[in-house]
Amino acid sequence: MRSRHELRATRRRKKKAADLKRAIRNRDAMLRTLPKVKPTYAKRLIAISAPPIFSLSRNYVEVMAFIYNARRYIYEHYMAKTRSSRSKRQLRLDLSTITQIGPAAALVLAAELDRWRLLTGAKLMPYRLQDWDPTVRAALLDLGLFDLLSVEAPEHDPDTLPTTRLIKFMSGTGAAGDDCLKLRDALQDVAGPIQARTYLYDGISEAMTNSMHHAYPIGQEDLTVPHAPGKRWWASGSFNAETGVMKAMVYDQGVGIPSTLPSSRFWEKIVALTASSGRHDAYMIKAALEVDRTSTEEPGRGQGLSNVKAYIDNSDEGLLRIWSGKGHVSYSKGGKIATVAQTTPFSGTLLEWEVSRGRPADGE
Repeated sequence: MRSRHELRATRRRKKKAADLKRAIRNRDAMLRTLPKVKPTYAKRLIAISAPPIFSLSRNYVEVMAFIYNARRYIYEHYMAKTRSSRSKRQLRLDLSTITQIGPAAALVLAAELDRWRLLTGAKLMPYRLQDWDPTVRAALLDLGLFDLLSVEAPEHDPDTLPTTRLIKFMSGTGAAGDDCLKLRDALQDVAGPIQARTYLYDGISEAMTNSMHHAYPIGQEDLTVPHAPGKRWWASGSFNAETGVMKAMVYDQGVGIPSTLPSSRFWEKIVALTASSGRHDAYMIKAALEVDRTSTEEPGRGQGLSNVKAYIDNSDEGLLRIWSGKGHVSYSKGGKIATVAQTTPFSGTLLEWEVSRGRPADGE
């Protein structure tokens, strides 16, 4: 007869297995709503092709379909111990199909590859590297993507440098002041002196801190795929000398802002603000921004959203974009907030600050 300890252990194993099956069903149901990403099968090879326009602002659904499917194939290839084909086929990412790439989408891609490098110690091989668009290859070389691939990084071709220069991504688990300074200084190196730079530092620091304190709550993990070790963030930036547009970005692979709001002490106010619009993720993020703006005098408040938007409020012109859950929210100086209610969930949370020294830009 089994002891109570053994019975409890058996029940825990059964519950864990049932939870995993449910999570996989939910993931597969979500994938069926996205554009199909059909891998190319060749002898001892599986290749997954990215969409031509790799931009969150211009081609959100197809980019997320690629990210989710690539994640699934990578997970099955490296982590599922029962796959008999694991050792027979090599998995490759085909980025030769990309003709245009946005900085934010490039950072999300780099974070996905970095996740698997950290988890497995393995690097993916690129597919048809010689066919990659020269400007796309140069942008990803700037970003540091080749550090995550099992191939020697190519040399920069001065004739094919992209108009938008990316800053090499960095990653960490916490809000070290050195990391914030490093990103800000790297932006200044390519863009020149930054207006309201203290506010930019504070916003970057708060985004990194939020990753550590809020993005990865215990009990809300994605059971279908492990997150990278630690409560990790990724950051980068870009500058376009032709338009004068500078961007700074911080990204995490956590549960998303809407999923963390019920534990916020402002939850009742957020519920009240979304009573008429409904609790779609976009409206919840907007309400969180509005609550934060009206609660600045409350003692002991969390200042996260106030800090991340302060840089925009103290710049001449700019936008703060937030992708999280099924919401895309844009905040502009003076408190104007625009929302886009997505049907496809974003993976984690991305904050992107954009300021323009030339004509305004339309996102990526």
